[in-house]
Amino acid sequence: MRAIYSGLTYYLDRIDAAVSPSNNFMQAVLITPNPKAQETVEMEVNATEPINHLVYQVIGRGNILLAKTIPVPNQKVYRFNFRAPNAMAPKGRVLVYYVRSTNNEIVADSVTFDVEGLFKTSITVSTNVKETQPGRQVDINLRTTPNALVGVLGIDLGILKLKSGNDITLEEVIEDLETYDGGQMTKYNPPWYRRRKRSLSWPGSKSAGLIFCCSVIMTNALLLNTGNEDNTVVHTPVPAHNLKLGLLEAIVPESRLVIRKKYPETWLWINTTAGNDGLAFISHAVPDSLASYKITAFSVHPTDGLGIATSHLILLSLGHFYYNDSTYTVLMGEDLAIQVVVFNYDTKAITAEVSMENRKGEFDFTVAGKDSGNLEYQNRRTKIVRIPPSEGIPVSFLIVPKKVGFIEIKVSAATSLLGDSLTKRLHVQPEGSTQHYNKALFIDLRTSSDIIKHNISTIIPRNAIRDSGENLAFSYCSLVFIDSSMCLVDLMGPSIKAIDKLLYMPTGCGEQNLITIVPRVIIMEYLSKTNRLTTAIRNQHIGGLRNGYQRQ
Repeated sequence: MRAIYSGLTYYLDRIDAAVSPSNNFMQAVLITPNPKAQETVEMEVNATEPINHLVYQVIGRGNILLAKTIPVPNQKVYRFNFRAPNAMAPKGRVLVYYVRSTNNEIVADSVTFDVEGLFKTSITVSTNVKETQPGRQVDINLRTTPNALVGVLGIDLGILKLKSGNDITLEEVIEDLETYDGGQMTKYNPPWYRRRKRSLSWPGSKSAGLIFCCSVIMTNALLLNTGNEDNTVVHTPVPAHNLKLGLLEAIVPESRLVIRKKYPETWLWINTTAGNDGLAFISHAVPDSLASYKITAFSVHPTDGLGIATSHLILLSLGHFYYNDSTYTVLMGEDLAIQVVVFNYDTKAITAEVSMENRKGEFDFTVAGKDSGNLEYQNRRTKIVRIPPSEGIPVSFLIVPKKVGFIEIKVSAATSLLGDSLTKRLHVQPEGSTQHYNKALFIDLRTSSDIIKHNISTIIPRNAIRDSGENLAFSYCSLVFIDSSMCLVDLMGPSIKAIDKLLYMPTGCGEQNLITIVPRVIIMEYLSKTNRLTTAIRNQHIGGLRNGYQRQ
């Protein structure tokens, strides 16, 4: 067969005539326009000779769902019907044949068609809002089969633009179920030939034996099985299968499997159960970021099976105000620019008044490259910006934190008609370096059984940063005495809990680095001998040893 398109000629597979010893054939035709599961399907059979009986088999998902022999009153054209089983969806095949009385020849044909009604469990998703601001609560309403398990996924739409395939879809389920039916396949065709969506042609059956392909046939009748020779000329690149090349295989080390635990781009990953009325309700806050989120859902019922939401609801997380600074910690006295973006979703340009408050006096306002003057004593600073329609304008405030701990960052924007505000917390750490001190205390209980109390004084240097004393940390070594003749020294308990802070040594040379590694080896050996080495402790110390080895 030759095809000409746009001046180019393509040679496709030839169409061979069917083969029969008696030169008798039959054809199966689907009469029902749109067959559905659990509904009546009508078929028509055309034969080249009058037949007195007919055998039909209904095949779905690789299984014979229905088989029946019906008498035919010596007619060449005959119609019959059957009730389509659920397993015929999404694609079913009807095979018809009869046996000639003169030479016991089997004359057969088959037809494949789509069947609707694969998903009996319906599910719909709706929300109380289409657009909302970051951090606001959103109500998600689900309607499905009563008492069905419902899974909900909400994911950043920007991630799907990079790569999709993260969710279950109707198309994937249908495509997977269609592969259950073996279909027509011969030994003369390579594996790529069966990919009807990628190949240029898909030939019909040349003999009755090929119609029963992928089935085990036990019969004493004449079943002609003539193969289709592969005469296809393909003008598109085709991958080679089972091609052996005399090349040395490179030794590729197995990559270490790293299990991902954090999914910041995923908003919803939850499941719930529908009530007796088939309704489920989920209330959740949208992430505090400017993004669009796509919500999908599926449901599973014990008897009705799987259901997938056909309409994907896109929830836009839109706000007029966005905090664009990702800084979480800053040193006290360090200049920091707090940047926000003010959006205008109107069709006209607007003028906004953007203000940053400092009512508690936790920081000072400043100006880059200039003397701050009296700005540092202000409890509020305001900037006027004009925002074009459907755009956003960044606004920055330069501050210098003067308090250790968490400070409040509050920015507001107001126009003649609208207003919005945003509050964040910023962690301010003291400048300088941490100082470590050691103090030994001898306790002797051999002469007294009373509880001994000691007050330990901590020396704070004169040059200590103000308010940094709140970050004092203590480590200790405990001694447990049994009696006057025997004592048990438990040095491992506190050491295991604070192994990362046990020794403070620089790592500039090998000896200093090894000192920090040795305690982990001793602790693991001690816990292993006492049968107290758990998986969590072992993984913790192995990770520390690995870091020390790499540093060495």
